[in-house]
Amino acid sequence: MDCGMSLDRNTVAPGLAGQDRPAADSASDAGRGGRTSGRWGGPRCLRWTAAVIVGISGFGWWSREAGAQIASDVSRVGFVADVQAVVPETLFHLAVVVRLRDGWHTYWEHPGDSGAPPVIDVEAPDGFTVGAVRFPRPETFSTPEETTFGYAREAVFFIPVSAPVVLPSSPLRFRIRCTYLVCLGQCLIGEASGEVLLPPAAAGTTAARTAGPDGDLLDRHFRRLPQPIERLSGITLQREPGALIASGSTGGFTRMRFLPSEVSGVVIGDVHTTPGSEGRFTLRIQYEVRAQNLMPGTVPAIRGLLLLGDRPDDPAYQVHVPLPHPNQTKE
Repeated sequence: MDCGMSLDRNTVAPGLAGQDRPAADSASDAGRGGRTSGRWGGPRCLRWTAAVIVGISGFGWWSREAGAQIASDVSRVGFVADVQAVVPETLFHLAVVVRLRDGWHTYWEHPGDSGAPPVIDVEAPDGFTVGAVRFPRPETFSTPEETTFGYAREAVFFIPVSAPVVLPSSPLRFRIRCTYLVCLGQCLIGEASGEVLLPPAAAGTTAARTAGPDGDLLDRHFRRLPQPIERLSGITLQREPGALIASGSTGGFTRMRFLPSEVSGVVIGDVHTTPGSEGRFTLRIQYEVRAQNLMPGTVPAIRGLLLLGDRPDDPAYQVHVPLPHPNQTKE
């Protein structure tokens, strides 16, 4: 269902300390339920507009059409870096922090049966390389109708940035724009923009990490980023016709799950996880590669997350196993 939502821009500024979650509104939260579509918006989309106010810290206040709820009513967005200065030829992270009113959630990069992931754009100074957004381990939201993956109360999205050999002497300006979806029965599109200013540091020095409440927040969510599957103790990966079999250490956990990521032309079938003897598990992922659905230039692969345990702080591992193209010699 296409609601034809009109989207103007909410602009917020960097700095996270002191940004409280939006206050609850019991009247507007009452009686919500149902499901959303897999596109921006859903069966209960609302049309809204917002006036733009730009600040250096904290949040602006927005005016809107009378009676229309907007994403800034239920969420707050901030921008921060994990370093206090930029050293030439180093890697650091920018971060988009979304804080949500209780009950609302936003989405992982592969949201599941409905929803949409955030879209984040970074405008960096010349010479800098901006990498793909990194998503912490998601939570699971299940109803009788659907299962989705995302984040409640607070979400942090990390953007890796590589600095060039030579830096200008003036402060470095990184402009960030984020479009995101928040849902609780109805779904609202939010859009925030801001900037992070960082001073350049001398080559060969070590930039101080972001400290205080912002640093604690970033550290907490950075630990939830999935690790490469190769870091799982004793992991083995074996490909059979139509199936990928992974085996590794349970690490003392009794529950393992696989969250597949969407890859064009690759259909994930049944997934079976079996705890084995001596603290090991076996994961069997059935798949089918459909040549007619492969996008040009796409390498078929099984991608997703292997989750140990059920808590957001429990380990997560990134699975990425290339598959033979169906036009190649069969396995």
